Amino acid sequence: MNIAQVTATFPPYRAGTGTVVWHMARALSARGHQVTVFTPTTRATPPEPAGAGMYAVEPLTARMRYGNAALVKGFESRLRAFDVVHLHYPFIGGAEAMAWSARRGAYPLVLTYHNRLKAQAGIRRPLFSLYSHLMEPHILKGATILVTVNQDYRETELDRWDDVRVVPHGVDPALFVPHDRRQARQALGLRMGDRVALFVGALDEAHRFKNVDGLLRALALLETPVTLLIVGGGDRLGALRDLARSLGMDKRVIFVGPCAQDALPAIYSAADVTVLPSVDIESFGLVLIESMACGTPVVATALPGVRTVVGDGGWLVPPGDDRALSQGLEAVFSLPRAELRALGKIAGQRIRQQMTWDRVAVQMEAIYEEAMARMAGRGAK
Repeated sequence: MNIAQVTATFPPYRAGTGTVVWHMARALSARGHQVTVFTPTTRATPPEPAGAGMYAVEPLTARMRYGNAALVKGFESRLRAFDVVHLHYPFIGGAEAMAWSARRGAYPLVLTYHNRLKAQAGIRRPLFSLYSHLMEPHILKGATILVTVNQDYRETELDRWDDVRVVPHGVDPALFVPHDRRQARQALGLRMGDRVALFVGALDEAHRFKNVDGLLRALALLETPVTLLIVGGGDRLGALRDLARSLGMDKRVIFVGPCAQDALPAIYSAADVTVLPSVDIESFGLVLIESMACGTPVVATALPGVRTVVGDGGWLVPPGDDRALSQGLEAVFSLPRAELRALGKIAGQRIRQQMTWDRVAVQMEAIYEEAMARMAGRGAK
């Protein structure tokens, strides 16, 4: 198949949806499909050298940008050359025209609903609410087949829609495996006796909902001394450094910076627990299954989708409650390390067996074929 993947973000910008599309493009290409990624991400390039069977990237020129929203026009006519188009929603500025073209029969459109547009504060909050109310139904109606990433989200955010497929994210089981813990810690300047928590994610304004601020405040309340590794970069890095300093945490927080995918397994393996303290929007939490695949259990907030992903691989705490997060971490760090590693090992085996990008690609192939058949059926009438 000749497949178009359309996404608002893509590497080198490291964030959930863009990373998901990168993995999906690689997995589909490995299975012999021609894949082209369309994205307005600045300097968007494949993170690996192009080669036989490698996917292509076509950067889109944005007439206007606001956060991860980018007004791009005219590119939807180029999508007619593809057998199927896969839109990763939300994509403000690109999804609207795509949905309109699909409803007019231009191409079969598979739409993955990653999350609802929400903002915690500021002018974006009413604007996102208005957009979701007015534009989102139009966009979702344009999909030949609608997909979301977990059953939780299917039942909460998409309960009004009858036919929604659930395709969870995955990991590369050859890459995300446990590493030698002693070596991993030595590389980061950590001692074997240290208690270590880890956060992995974008540190920009668009991902403020990840709530790294709350994680820092929660760790400052702990009686047990804990070192926090923060992996990621973005425009909020300076503010987070200032907050850590004001809390007296600057010597206990290590800002690792952005990391390539192949560096992450060792970092996950160095930690006792990976923390996802998001307060809203989060629909899956790719870092959770990556961490568990590396044998490291997780602590996450009990949001729809996230709570399903965690399963038997960690603990859930109420979202937006610094004290509850602190108490949850205190309880986790009071457990014997052997118990933590045993829990992580069991969860890791489950993830590497059941949630892989190859399995995702197989599921998406079937959905693409069905979408193409539906479009062909419409044309024959």
